[in-house]
Amino acid sequence: MDKEENIDVIIKHVLDGDTDAFELIVKRYEKKVYNLALRYLKNPDDALDVSQDVFIQVYQNLSGFRGDAQFSTWIYRVTYNKCVDMLRKTQKIRRNVVMSTDDENFFETRDGSASIEESYEGRETLLAVMKIIDALPDEQRDVVMLRYIKDLSYAQIAEVMDIAEGTVKSRLNRARIKIKEQMKDSGTKAAARPS
Repeated sequence: MDKEENIDVIIKHVLDGDTDAFELIVKRYEKKVYNLALRYLKNPDDALDVSQDVFIQVYQNLSGFRGDAQFSTWIYRVTYNKCVDMLRKTQKIRRNVVMSTDDENFFETRDGSASIEESYEGRETLLAVMKIIDALPDEQRDVVMLRYIKDLSYAQIAEVMDIAEGTVKSRLNRARIKIKEQMKDSGTKAAARPS
C-alpha cells in the first residue's frame, strides 16, 4: 500500500481488516497528535500517554468516522477531548499560549538581534500574558489554544469543540477583551511583532 494514499482509502483498508494499514494512519498523524497534546499538557510523558490513548480510541471507533468533517479535524477532536479529560483528572492546567491582542497574532520571540534588555522585557511580557490566559474560563482558553496554537479555522474549532461557529467567534472575542483589560490593568505592554 502506498504511504501517500488518500486517508479514506486507508480507513477502508483498516475497516476491511487490514490492521497494518492503521500503522499508516499513526505515522501520518502521530507528530501532530503528540504536539497538540504537549501544547495542552506541557508534559512530554502526559502527551505521550494521551497520544497512545488517542490512537487506541481512533482504532476502536474508526467505523464511527462518518466523513462529515476532515479526518484531521476528527483526530484533533479526539486529542482535545483526551487532553481535557487528563487536565480535569490531574488538575494540571498549564497553558503556554501568548497572543497579541491588537492583531490576533501570537507574540513571537525576538530574533537574535534583540538586546538582553529587550529579551528580558519580552520574556516578562510573555509570562504576564500567559498568566492572564491561564485565568480565562476553560471554554475561552480552549478556543484560544485551537485558534492560535493549532491555527485552526473557526469552522474547524467549532467541529473539534462541537459548538457553533458563532460561539467560537464570541468566545475568542470575549477572551481578547479580557486579555486586553487585564494587560491594561497590570500595565503589561503588548510585545511588538517582529517585521
